[in-house]
Amino acid sequence: MSVGKQKHEAAEDRRIQSVEQTRISLAPTWTWRLIICGALLDVASTLLPWGANQLYLPWSLIIGSGTVLHASEFLTVGVLIRAAAIVGWAGVLLHEYVESRMLQYVTILTSSALSFLAVAFFTTTGINLSWGAYLGLAGGAFLLLGVLIERLEVELVVDLEERRQRKTEDDSINEP
Repeated sequence: MSVGKQKHEAAEDRRIQSVEQTRISLAPTWTWRLIICGALLDVASTLLPWGANQLYLPWSLIIGSGTVLHASEFLTVGVLIRAAAIVGWAGVLLHEYVESRMLQYVTILTSSALSFLAVAFFTTTGINLSWGAYLGLAGGAFLLLGVLIERLEVELVVDLEERRQRKTEDDSINEP
């Protein structure tokens, strides 16, 4: 089969596919929602206890009865998670005011890496995790997932023909 004929058939297949299917890009709607949610979770993790029995990181606001962890490793974790929150919000601001997408992605991925690093350092202490650590982990995952969806241009494909057939079958079942 010639190359020209293959290209023509591929173009025809795409035309037929576009009639029967619609593509919904997740990038514009979900990407920045995930990134903002991840940045919010990083901020929330700085305010909540990281260890079981209400153990807070240094420089945390203590809500209710709780104690602040005093050690150099906890200070490192506190600095890392706060840096992750600040860098994450810097990435969100870069999205609004700077045209360079690569700078935004690097900033947000750095925030994600800092979140993961903070949780990894905290788990090496042997203290049971609490809400703050879990929110830091989820924040880093949301930031990473937001950038991946944007860069990979994830699309949702909906088969319209199948939906039409199901709708007509449902209508015929409901008729008396």
